[in-house]
Amino acid sequence: EELHRDSQLRDFETTTDLPAIVYGETDIVDDAGNFIAHRRLKVLKKLNWRSFKQGMLVSHQAFFVLRKKAVQYDLKYKYSSDVDWCIRCMKANQHLPFLNTHLILIDYLSEGMTTQNRAASLRERFHIMCHYYGTSGTIVRHLWFAMRSFLPSLGRFLGRLPGRFLC
Repeated sequence: EELHRDSQLRDFETTTDLPAIVYGETDIVDDAGNFIAHRRLKVLKKLNWRSFKQGMLVSHQAFFVLRKKAVQYDLKYKYSSDVDWCIRCMKANQHLPFLNTHLILIDYLSEGMTTQNRAASLRERFHIMCHYYGTSGTIVRHLWFAMRSFLPSLGRFLGRLPGRFLC
């Protein structure tokens, strides 16, 4: 991961009145740094710790916290400490301003550690979400996540069926 080539984060180096948290968009790149796609989940205009109920809407690489406002990273999570850290930073600073830059800040390598350990990462994220948002709500949201990822496949399948099979 690295700063996006057109990132304007350097403009903040001379700013004295910084918000507690600055965040933005992420592009997915290959090993050579070539653009693959924009990150699927889009950043909300106004972000707060409850926003992550809908998934990790901001990549931790595009989530910057003033050092004096940051909380300690919890290393009990092997793959998903970033989710926990972002939520805890937002919770600890919820009374302070956050700034959505509306810019692509980071170029993210498409096959990172979390992708390579997807199942373990998903279990950790589920545990984190249960902790912050409750178990029943997290289960319902995950059922929706599963349906949302299944529906495009179903639509493609139904589109290939001859007309007599459709209602």
